[in-house]
Amino acid sequence: MTVSKPIIPSREYVQFRQRLVTGMAAAALLVAGIVSWKIYSSQIDRRYAARAQTQSFVHAIDAHVSHSIQLVDFSLRGIANAIKLLPPEKSASHDTIHQLLSSPNGAFINDFWLLFIDARGIGIASSNTLHVEGVSFADRDYFKAHTVPGASLFIGEPVIGKTSGKPGFVISRRVESPDGRFLGVIAAPMNAGRFASVFESARFNEEVSVTLIHQAGKIMARSPRFEQSFATDVSKSDLFHYSSKAPSGTYESTSMVDDKTRVYSYRALENLPLFVTVGISSHAWSKELGEDLIIGGAGISLMALLMILSARVALKSYRRLEEAQTALNHSQKLEAVGKLTGGVAHDFNNVLQIIGGNLQLMQRHIVGNRGAEKHRDSALSAVERGAKLSSQLLAFARRQPIQPRVVSLKQVVERMNPLLRQALGESIEIRLVCADGLWNTLVDPYQMENVLLNIALNARDAMQGSGRLTIALTNEALEGAEILPKLDIAPGEYVRLTISDTGSGMTAEVIERAFEPFFTTKPEGEGTGLGLSMAYGFIRQSGGQIRISSEPGHGTTLVIYLPRSHEAESGLPANPDRAAEHGHGTVLVVEDDIAVQATVTAMLAELGYNVLAAQDGESALTILGSGAAIDLLFTDVVMPGPVNGPALARQARKIIPGLPVLFTSGYPQNAMESGGRLEPGINLLGKPYRRDQLAARISQLLSNETTAAVTAQPEVLVVEDNDDLRQLTGEMLSILGYRARTVASAEEALEALAASSFSVLLADIGLPGMNGIELAEKLTRENNAIRIIIASGRDDKIESSERFNPVVLRKPYNMAQLQKALEQT
Repeated sequence: MTVSKPIIPSREYVQFRQRLVTGMAAAALLVAGIVSWKIYSSQIDRRYAARAQTQSFVHAIDAHVSHSIQLVDFSLRGIANAIKLLPPEKSASHDTIHQLLSSPNGAFINDFWLLFIDARGIGIASSNTLHVEGVSFADRDYFKAHTVPGASLFIGEPVIGKTSGKPGFVISRRVESPDGRFLGVIAAPMNAGRFASVFESARFNEEVSVTLIHQAGKIMARSPRFEQSFATDVSKSDLFHYSSKAPSGTYESTSMVDDKTRVYSYRALENLPLFVTVGISSHAWSKELGEDLIIGGAGISLMALLMILSARVALKSYRRLEEAQTALNHSQKLEAVGKLTGGVAHDFNNVLQIIGGNLQLMQRHIVGNRGAEKHRDSALSAVERGAKLSSQLLAFARRQPIQPRVVSLKQVVERMNPLLRQALGESIEIRLVCADGLWNTLVDPYQMENVLLNIALNARDAMQGSGRLTIALTNEALEGAEILPKLDIAPGEYVRLTISDTGSGMTAEVIERAFEPFFTTKPEGEGTGLGLSMAYGFIRQSGGQIRISSEPGHGTTLVIYLPRSHEAESGLPANPDRAAEHGHGTVLVVEDDIAVQATVTAMLAELGYNVLAAQDGESALTILGSGAAIDLLFTDVVMPGPVNGPALARQARKIIPGLPVLFTSGYPQNAMESGGRLEPGINLLGKPYRRDQLAARISQLLSNETTAAVTAQPEVLVVEDNDDLRQLTGEMLSILGYRARTVASAEEALEALAASSFSVLLADIGLPGMNGIELAEKLTRENNAIRIIIASGRDDKIESSERFNPVVLRKPYNMAQLQKALEQT
């Protein structure tokens, strides 16, 4: 019998096995630790992200509410000064006060209306149709506050309106005679529901609450649950405990309205008795914590087997998540400001239009009254400042409509040179350096001039009126993995504009916040903090980038990159013609805001035009179809109902071919834009506008040259089998002023050509049956005069021949490309 010897493991094998077991155990413990740390840090990150989100959002809400109240106060100041100048018997006259407070039709202003209460507390008149005369307001807190000499702007606690019956609050000012005698109170009852609606539209998820609270402890507006929470007393909430220690901050608390626990950020509005709070429910991340624990427990065993490879993947994933979270927070901040700005811009620009228009219409009634004229000019200046604030906020949010042209930045800078020298003063040297062969760029020249002026004024203040401003223009091709991520810009060819000053410079902290809206290092009252934020928004909207480099004591340099354009320079637009003092012809005004409609109708009538008015697109189409002789259509862009401004213009030109159209809007809401840029052929007059601006634009559009250019366009036959694209192309041609006939096949096109003649054929290459090429060749054999455009979504090589030389239009195409193809035929 043979006995086999046991196999004894070698020493090297045992050591290897021990190292392997020890390594696997250590790896498993390491993986478990990493997973546990990841769950814990994610929880901390979520809580920190919630705080950061509420802090950025509460700044945006603060800006919206402060801006809204500031605009209302502009109106109160102007009206109070006007009442102050009235004779005693007229300050108690209902008719006089009503005419002063309201538009010619006494219409309701969208977000607030005006009310005058005499020194006894009795209502005299309002700007709307509510009957307030004889009603006592002596018991209201705002009236009591203004009986004390020296009281200024007052914001009352939330109440149900005595005459309107709606939830709201009152913004008011004391009215005094020139000798200081108390004449009464001018008040603006605000609709709290409008604020709640804006808050609702800006909430970025369901777990967010937004609240406006009076310092007396009552809720003025909230989203969600506005109706249930209005005027609720929250004076014993944690907000007032923390706000007594600091004007802004964050805390975690349970809501007295819905019993939900949230992380809150709060902010006391500067010089106003108001707080804004934004809260995110802790339920959002506690639910995610439970999910993390379940997934983490199952993942530990798998990750232990993968060891080092899994750890590397986890770390890379974490870094990507962190970068994505940072980008998301920044995007949400910009989006919140954009939503708030766009949501109120249209309505507040309408309000400014009413106030400014009526102040201009008052001119003939106060001629020779220097005091009244002075106060009217002051009120008009306030309207312009309010319009500038709205415009700058829209520019920062990249929602301002722009009209880019292919220009040379050198010409833009040279045209600005006299204005820059005047603005900077003789003690500041301006030096312009331009490289030879400077490329063209596609940019709105007027907005670019605003950017240059804002940067130059900042430089002047930094140099304290003495120094050197250098403006350099060069060409630059950007590429490389190191440069592009730092600039956050796509590779390509750019025109580089560098603006340097010899001023005091900036710290790193100031540079980091320089482009934020409302951030300024200037003393209070000397700057809005919107100049650089407007420049940033406009440059980004134009496809470029702007960067700052600076050190304290060594000046500041701003570098702007704008994409190169290979198209021929179109030149700078001429300065607008001076307004005609008198006009003639019939203008159809389409405006859903009755107060704005009444104001512009009166302005046009003073200019000598016959005016027809409609409140919506459908009513306007009825007037257009009645056969009335109309020379120009002046329409708002955004209107209620199925027919908005652009749709009305298309249908109007079908009824009256070549009809000139002038659009107006406080905020187009992308109804007329492509990527924030106005489509070619669109004439837009932004609200609020002055009487002379309105006169100049209408006079220009009614000129014989403009009308002839519009009506002389040829008729185009569109052949496209895609229903949506066929309809869209027809509408685009109509907006461009062309007459268009659309059909779905080559066979229908031949029938249409047999019945009437066309100057241009625009045919899709991939038609059913006879394709676009075959149709075009057949037509050119029979009619050498017809011009051909072939539309194709593929890289088809379309050969030209002696008879057949088409213009190729690549899909997808926009209005500018369509216009260019028509001009090439």
